[in-house]
Amino acid sequence: MTRLSLRTFFATLVLGVALPSLAEAEPTSALGTPGPRVLSGGRGTFSPPGAKAPRDQHGRVASVRYITWIYERPDLRSRRLGYVRAGTSIAIREPGRVKGWGNCNGFYSTQPRGYVCNDDTTTTDMGHPVVRASKHVRPADSVRPYRYALSLGAPMYNRVPTTAAHARVMKRHRLPKQLVAWAKKYEGLATNEKVKPTDEPPDFLRGGRSVPTPFTDTPALVRKSIPQGSVLAYTKAFEMNGQVWLLSSDLTVVPASHMRPFRASRFEGVWLSETGAKLPIAWMRESDRPKLVRSSSGAFEKSGESWPRLAWVALTGKKETRAGRTYLETRDGAHWIARSDATVSKRRARPKYVGPKDQWIVVSVSRGTLTAYQGDRPEFATLMSPGSGGVQPKGGDPVKLSTTPLGSYRVNWKDRAAGMSPDKGDPTTFWISDVPWTMYFQAPFAIHAAFWHEEFGQPKSGGCINLSPRDARKLFDWAGPDIPEGWQGVAGGGSNGSGTHVIVTP
Repeated sequence: MTRLSLRTFFATLVLGVALPSLAEAEPTSALGTPGPRVLSGGRGTFSPPGAKAPRDQHGRVASVRYITWIYERPDLRSRRLGYVRAGTSIAIREPGRVKGWGNCNGFYSTQPRGYVCNDDTTTTDMGHPVVRASKHVRPADSVRPYRYALSLGAPMYNRVPTTAAHARVMKRHRLPKQLVAWAKKYEGLATNEKVKPTDEPPDFLRGGRSVPTPFTDTPALVRKSIPQGSVLAYTKAFEMNGQVWLLSSDLTVVPASHMRPFRASRFEGVWLSETGAKLPIAWMRESDRPKLVRSSSGAFEKSGESWPRLAWVALTGKKETRAGRTYLETRDGAHWIARSDATVSKRRARPKYVGPKDQWIVVSVSRGTLTAYQGDRPEFATLMSPGSGGVQPKGGDPVKLSTTPLGSYRVNWKDRAAGMSPDKGDPTTFWISDVPWTMYFQAPFAIHAAFWHEEFGQPKSGGCINLSPRDARKLFDWAGPDIPEGWQGVAGGGSNGSGTHVIVTP
């Protein structure tokens, strides 16, 4: 994919407009509050004006529309610091409302900073129908905050249909014998398992009731259809009227019979600061690679053992060349690996424009590697998938060529989950719902989780930097700017703190 966007805000920055992903979601394993645990990451904290009130002392304000913006000042002309997603809420910082500029009946000050407009997009009533319904689609605090499934072409209902109504609709949604060719790139981790009903039917859907506005603006039974090859984020699987249904993150009801659930990727990189591992390290990028040993003659021979695909091994930095081939010594003291069999994460000198305490991420497109640093200290190394177009040619358009743009950037926006689609407006031809742990560095390009494949290290994306969900979650928590509790998205810079440097190299 080449386009990742947020409704309204990113419509002016990127090609395409965000999905109508209206509420955060919660698989049955969800515990605690929504969103990732925020780490300090060495960037410091930003205290709100005045004495800090205990959490929720002054109540909470929730969004009941697609997006509620958080402004730097009580002024709709001021900088947008972030946003709240429909159905979720944030703590109010000071009691009452303050006057400001704009078509608002005052502003609420929010934790830990910023202001939201008191208009028809907000409520302080936590019993509001949108807030109540959204409790069923709250995200898990995990590497995959949603459950995901690949669509074989299915209706998205505003309510659970009767058996007869569902039968009529499904005449237009017959199961395909096989996926269309372009959709196959998204089925890498899709299984053929049937989704089992593991949850109770949501109370707001009982008795034939529909989802509350603004999740739907039409009383029609079918809100839209999710095309073959698109990906659904869902939070519950339940049985009603003799069928198993999935509750999507935008509160539609989708028949499980036409969805293929994804298995979770187990791949993750190595946190050097936690494990004590040191660079350089070699990755087995494409396939299993043989462990080599030295014979008595000094030649390098296969030991009969192999490193599995996506594994890594620490290197000493010593190398030898024999018969035109280069071999790298591993730190285990017993094995070597052919240089042609490995992609290597090497230590890189800190650029002059990066401060001695700054965070920075360096990506090598040709190597398929990503390394994160704190000042001069490497913290994390992993494999990532860059754009399928390979290294960006000079003057080439990265969107058209599906290449990851080379250069030096900063994380300028973080979103707990963002929709992907090439469509403008409400997507109709293709989309991936709620891609988690998204960090934009040059819109529409971002670092984000890819839960639909496990070909890390290989060119795969439309230009974004694909990480495994485990890696994406940890990097999201580590990188600046921090995202406050309850916020769905946060902008880099200003009172939010600077975004982490992102350096993309050939």
